[in-house]
Amino acid sequence: MTSNGEASTATPPADTVLIVGGGLAGLVAAFELTKAGKHVTIIDQEHEASLGGQAWWSLGGIFLVDSPQQRRLGIKDSFDIAKRDWFNSAQFDDLEDEDFWGSKWAEAYLEFAHKNMYQYLKDVGVGFVPQVGWAERGSGQAGGHGNSLPRFHITYGTGEEIVRVFRDPVLKAAKEKNLVTFKYRHQVDSLLQNASGRVIGVKGTILEPTEVKRGQASSRKSIGEFTLQGRAVLISTGGIGGNLELVKEMWPVEKLGGKVPEHFVLGVPAHVDGRGLKIAEQAGARLVNKDRFWHYTEGLANWNSIWPKHGIRVIPGPSSLWLDATGKRLPPPLFPGCDTLATLKYICSTGYDYTWFILDKSIVLKEFALSGSEQNPDITQKSVWLVLQRLLYGPEPVKKFMEHGDDFVVADHLTDLVNGMNAKAKQRNGPQLKYEDIYKIIEDRDIQLKNKYSKDAQLMLINNARAYWGDRLTRVVKPHAILDPAYGPLIAIRMNLLTRKTLGGIQTDLQSRVIQSGKGKGSGEVVEGLYAAGEVAGFGGGGVMGHNALEGIIDNNMGLNALGIASVVFLVLYAILFGLLVIGFSTGHMKFKSRWSLVLFHVLLRLAAQSVGIAFAVVGYKDIGLLIAYLVLGAEGYFSLVLCTARYLISFQTHAFGDSWIEPKSKGKQPFSERFKRNFNLGILRRGRQSSDSQESGAGRTPIVVIHYILIGANTIIIVGGSLLAGSVDYSNGNGDLVDASKYNTGRAMRTAGAAIFLAINLVLIACVFATTKQYREKAASRGIRTPFFGHPFLLVLVAISPFLVIRGIFGILQACVESLGYYSPETYSSDGLRPDFVVKEAVLVIAMEWTTCALLVLTWPIVRSHGWGADQVGSDDKVKHSQEDLHKSEHGHSQS
Repeated sequence: MTSNGEASTATPPADTVLIVGGGLAGLVAAFELTKAGKHVTIIDQEHEASLGGQAWWSLGGIFLVDSPQQRRLGIKDSFDIAKRDWFNSAQFDDLEDEDFWGSKWAEAYLEFAHKNMYQYLKDVGVGFVPQVGWAERGSGQAGGHGNSLPRFHITYGTGEEIVRVFRDPVLKAAKEKNLVTFKYRHQVDSLLQNASGRVIGVKGTILEPTEVKRGQASSRKSIGEFTLQGRAVLISTGGIGGNLELVKEMWPVEKLGGKVPEHFVLGVPAHVDGRGLKIAEQAGARLVNKDRFWHYTEGLANWNSIWPKHGIRVIPGPSSLWLDATGKRLPPPLFPGCDTLATLKYICSTGYDYTWFILDKSIVLKEFALSGSEQNPDITQKSVWLVLQRLLYGPEPVKKFMEHGDDFVVADHLTDLVNGMNAKAKQRNGPQLKYEDIYKIIEDRDIQLKNKYSKDAQLMLINNARAYWGDRLTRVVKPHAILDPAYGPLIAIRMNLLTRKTLGGIQTDLQSRVIQSGKGKGSGEVVEGLYAAGEVAGFGGGGVMGHNALEGIIDNNMGLNALGIASVVFLVLYAILFGLLVIGFSTGHMKFKSRWSLVLFHVLLRLAAQSVGIAFAVVGYKDIGLLIAYLVLGAEGYFSLVLCTARYLISFQTHAFGDSWIEPKSKGKQPFSERFKRNFNLGILRRGRQSSDSQESGAGRTPIVVIHYILIGANTIIIVGGSLLAGSVDYSNGNGDLVDASKYNTGRAMRTAGAAIFLAINLVLIACVFATTKQYREKAASRGIRTPFFGHPFLLVLVAISPFLVIRGIFGILQACVESLGYYSPETYSSDGLRPDFVVKEAVLVIAMEWTTCALLVLTWPIVRSHGWGADQVGSDDKVKHSQEDLHKSEHGHSQS
């Protein structure tokens, strides 16, 4: 066995556990057994590249109950609600026989999903995206099929990450402890049993080597035979979804009605062939619930196929209009994402194997998601940049299907759309649709939007979905008329039947032991030495989900948590200001080494802060450094705005009066570096002017030096306080526990002090603004010139920003000293980020205050260009004239400053 997991030619030890199938169920079993020090042999008909099976291609959706993510989003879930939903959906109808063990597994699984699964997955390294999806919204009846609330958690990293966290420890156990033997390209054909019927091994065919890529169909050419024995055999070979012939053979015509559909797309690779079911049955295993499958009704033919007849499942929001092949609207409650099995039964009754979605561009970009790891590169690659691109421009994989997909029709006008639909229908010998019929169906729906209330059941569903704020913000569009060209173009999508899950299978007890054929109920009569796990066992007991699946249907939209959403909004707003500054600097109307450089510095800080906020919203506490960076950048944002206020006031005084009493001008021209040093030179704080030399250098009292040092000190205190707080709370259990009270209290005190100093300096500068206004009006009055009460529009802007900065400063103090408002309060966080109510306060009272202040400062650009600096109103003595000449030389005209 080599480190990369290649097949070993060595004979495994006699006490090994033989695991037939290297998919996720087999890997998890191997992971648990090797942790216990047991040797395992993984036998798989595919090669090493396919380790992990079809789970690799999955979205990585997990059914959890009352998780930290749900609580953070305000979702009130519980074991009782989940059990009611599960059993109402499962509709177990043979509890004395075929559903006996499946119902026991359901209760056990729900207990695990409620109490232990989140921590179990977290311990092995699984994280989740913040948004919780709401799948299978139900039949419209409280006691019927469906989820009452969102409870589907998408793995951060999708199926690839789920496979990795179990695969890597198994590979490590193989390399370092010699506890795993891999037998790739070994196809099991039968089980070995001793005289008493106990399963003692497997035998089968060695297949020729292959170099096909993961998921592609591989050769079944035999190059030999093999036999392996061990202490037990675990079958984890998956379902039948990749074997179209077997799907049609086992199609439940009596249950679904109609006939066996002709056309399918396949949602799983070809190696998911169902062979394990027949192999187990031949050894005496009991197969139950053979008529239960979970085939989707929203399948697309993949334009970039990996395996034969490769299909991709659309995970839709609720807004698309759904028509059958004959052009009739599907009846309630058969709406997108509601009741898969009932919808499948209806489609079979039409005699056709496809349906139509009619929607528009706004719906497809917000509500459409494609299932699968390869269709979600942003989540799979854990790329914040790709997440941002998806949020701003829509999912790129969906756009590619719109461009290349054979099932898509895109048109600006309904006439062209219907013509395109009819062309697609001809490909499948389907009926031709009439424009008038389609128009009436859409218009009947659209006219219901004239009022906020409606009799249309689908519009009621949409409004209900938008009551969940996660759906409202990231998943479900605002109801609108589909025929409104403002939301276009129009889109029609042919939806195919897509094979996926096997809900029945090998019956097992709660220890995964296989029940003997003909020995149902709780007899305990098992096939000794034989176990089954995963889809081949109906995910447990031969049918843990009953007739309907809940846990496997995952909402694919990459949503962000509240911090992420707020960060995206303000990232866009600050980007607008950045664009204006770029225009100003590039045209020469704004100059570097001026007050505009500080504004640019603030904008860049906030752009960085919002980007980091998005990253933290996605990654959560897996990278605490992102949170610390967000806090530091936020503090620097306020710090830079206080400096901006000071520089803007100094700039006005210098232009209008010829000098500033906050920062007196030095006599003679000095380079920028010297002026910069002067602003931090404590020596010039001495009172008076001692000599002509000192006058030349401007060595007099300079209040700005004091302001600089006080602000730098306060800023340092805030950063140090934040660093102390960083390690004072532990969130590893999802609750937030205080682990160092001393650091926590000291950090809060330091942040309170720093924020208070910032506010105090702010108030001093506001007083200076009013003093400057008074000075301006007095000088103008002395020349007999009447001015408005605010003196000059530039000063009015500085007065206008005052309340925003004061609110920002007060809230900064409250955040530091009021625990429930603090960044590091355990009450403020769930396991994955800031709680929504806190983020709203933070966004409104901090970021919005800063953005408004910055926007008003940028507004001074056109003000100065229109009104000048007002020097002609307050005096034109030689000092002012000299000052203006210097400014003209340095800034190429006061209108460009």
